[in-house]
Amino acid sequence: MDNSARHVINDLFADVLEQLVFIFAEPAPKAELPTNAESVLQVNINFTGHMSGKLVLMSPESVCAEMAMNMLGANSTEEISAADAHEAIKELVNISCGQLLTALAGNGPVFDLSPPDISRPDSTAWMEMLNDEQTFGYFTDGGPLLLRFLTNQAA
Repeated sequence: MDNSARHVINDLFADVLEQLVFIFAEPAPKAELPTNAESVLQVNINFTGHMSGKLVLMSPESVCAEMAMNMLGANSTEEISAADAHEAIKELVNISCGQLLTALAGNGPVFDLSPPDISRPDSTAWMEMLNDEQTFGYFTDGGPLLLRFLTNQAA
């Protein structure tokens, strides 16, 4: 992935978090991010079309809960169900993927997006994703998060 695409991804994802989730995210050097995170959630969405690949978001569950709470307009995480929180985070990834694809490929190409899926990976998944050169790291008010945008074609 070239540097211009990396800048687009970094900037656009931070903008989506600010506008949709009302959380400020600062791109972070991966060397400054924690090397382990307990109780993380991972959301994946696959896409096909002009290019194909997937977008992956991984974050501690507490950060995901805060993002969902903000998206749903709740005053506390106790006001929303776990299922609603998961749906909100999946929608965040869905919107992020659509905006990234448009920013990178333009308005012309059509993409098919799979429904996002959410999981609780094992304790090694955070470090594996952190070490992947395609991963972007961020600091938010609530904690760290990782984002990976993979394509089968250079974006």
